[in-house]
Amino acid sequence: MSESLSGSCRNPHASLSAEELGLISSGMEQIAKGQGESRETPLMGLDISGFYQIARTLHLEIVSHVATRLPEGVGFVDDMTSRHVVLGGEIILYNLVLYNVITDWGCNSPD
Repeated sequence: MSESLSGSCRNPHASLSAEELGLISSGMEQIAKGQGESRETPLMGLDISGFYQIARTLHLEIVSHVATRLPEGVGFVDDMTSRHVVLGGEIILYNLVLYNVITDWGCNSPD
């Protein structure tokens, strides 16, 4: 096997932390149970980066994104329309994002 081929066949998740792998595992379990299929039952506890790790794991490319602010002002639900990069099918997944999670990235919740 050539060096370039062996490099391209490496596990893309090998460099992820245990926390990141836990988010992927949690998200996959939720999807298997039907979570994320509607705004009423969004994926939970993944934050933004965890959702993108799920998309990467499932070979999804985000094609559109709509954020709906929650009335309580505690966060928002992301409606993420994604396309499978090989098969071309589209799916919408819904992800709950709480402001207390994203404040760690230097973002502030609205006043």
